[in-house]
Amino acid sequence: MNNNQTNNIRLWIAEDDEEFREILGKTLAYGPREVNLFPDGHAVLRALEKASFDILITDLVMAGVDGLQLLYEVKKYNTESLVIIMTGYASVDTAIKAIRGGAYDYIKKPFKIEELEIIISNAWENLRLQRENRQLLYRLQETMQELKKFKDSLFKESPHPPRLPSVFDYKLSEMDLILKQMVSTPGDFLAEKKEERVIQDLKKFIEWRKEGLIDQEEFRIIKKMLLSL
Repeated sequence: MNNNQTNNIRLWIAEDDEEFREILGKTLAYGPREVNLFPDGHAVLRALEKASFDILITDLVMAGVDGLQLLYEVKKYNTESLVIIMTGYASVDTAIKAIRGGAYDYIKKPFKIEELEIIISNAWENLRLQRENRQLLYRLQETMQELKKFKDSLFKESPHPPRLPSVFDYKLSEMDLILKQMVSTPGDFLAEKKEERVIQDLKKFIEWRKEGLIDQEEFRIIKKMLLSL
């Protein structure tokens, strides 16, 4: 079934620790979520040949295909789907690679399930708005094509039509409404979400700095990179 026609969230989890994988699966599988569990990156890539996901939560360190490699590969299949990386290794280099590779977010182990739930909720809202924006674009393209055909047909009948019928004004109004929805609502919301994510990421690295997991120079580098996004 096409996910765009349902409210189901296709949530995939790749984790090589069987016990932790099962805990995540049982905890996160509720409501409209369709949860699938995978023991490693290879299993995810095999599944992608026949199915797709909305959100993938993957461990960073796994045998064979690790979290970063998996991120790069799944983006080849679908650039829209979102990837969340779990890591027990606080590395600035890895965080930078994850951001540049297109990861939606990353969370440091151990974490509270509530923290992961917030990230999943934000990711789904982001994805929903992207799809809504795409549908609005499609409607706009259809409306513009209809207007062009209608205008062409009028001028074929007469080089100087007395006036355009009210249906033309209606179509123009419809197109204007779609444009306002595209530019004002989804765009502004996504911009706000991007700003929120930068702030959240900075807070994470401040904590890493306090814990001594990264030094001052590493913090300066990643702060500069985040603020330039």
